[in-house]
Amino acid sequence: MPVSTIFLANLPRLRKGRAKSAHPMRATLLKAILVAGSLSVVPSAGIAQTSAVDYFNRGVAENASGDFEGAIADYNRAIELDPKYAAAYSNRGNAKQAKGDLDGAIADCSRAIELDPKDPVAHKYRGVAKKAKGDLNGAIAEYDRAIELDPKFAAAYFHRGIAKQAKGDLKGAIGDINGAIERNNQDFYPRLFLWLMRSRLGESDAANKQLAAFLDKRRNATSEEWTSKVAGYLLGNVSEADLFDAAKSSDAKKERGLFCEAWFFAGMKQLLGGDEATAADYFRKCIATGQTDFIEYQLAQSELKTLTK
Repeated sequence: MPVSTIFLANLPRLRKGRAKSAHPMRATLLKAILVAGSLSVVPSAGIAQTSAVDYFNRGVAENASGDFEGAIADYNRAIELDPKYAAAYSNRGNAKQAKGDLDGAIADCSRAIELDPKDPVAHKYRGVAKKAKGDLNGAIAEYDRAIELDPKFAAAYFHRGIAKQAKGDLKGAIGDINGAIERNNQDFYPRLFLWLMRSRLGESDAANKQLAAFLDKRRNATSEEWTSKVAGYLLGNVSEADLFDAAKSSDAKKERGLFCEAWFFAGMKQLLGGDEATAADYFRKCIATGQTDFIEYQLAQSELKTLTK
């Protein structure tokens, strides 16, 4: 699951008055971009600023498709045209984080926060970059601030839960994952991680019942086909072979992402079953996909580091 696209349905609301400044003919495009994953906040009106919006929106589309270089180039252009375009800085930071430029990501998010101190998204992005650098306390502080600014920000709860899990605070992590679910109960991924956390605490029966109940509600949701397959695998209703078969795709980029997730969840199930050697092998295969912007990739690194100490 790409870090940059989680909880798209629960994005923070645009601030009053700023969205109206975009040209009316771009309203439909802007709405489509937001649904696709934009965290856009549109600057005030003006010819140059409208052009900055065009570059920003193109960067959003490129980032969503995995073209981080292209996204960064367009965010660069947006910033050249509007040096106070806070969202362009934070989104550029997000793209830099996906490419592994963590210091650059933190610098961009810090600039975005200077320009717009009340933007929770910039804090969340800076938290993601800090976590990737191993600064878990710093990351949690960023998520705390994001939640303080927007108490309905489900993604901030989710990422704080992942950071707490990395610190070994499973009970705190579960509390945050539940907080994310309460604020956006349609997302499937938090349910998968909640299952992992509860199983790790020895609550396997309760975890199975909880995930099975949610899966039953989503049975007819075709858009959740892959996550339903993963859930079925965790519950023992889908074989490992079937899980990996479902990850195959004619789209090479999509296939790498699906296999990144498949190897991680398969590795976790092997680890929970006590087979540390197979788990370590699966985590290495997850990392080999190169999906550095995926939460599963990052967690596989952490799990492998623990196993090979």
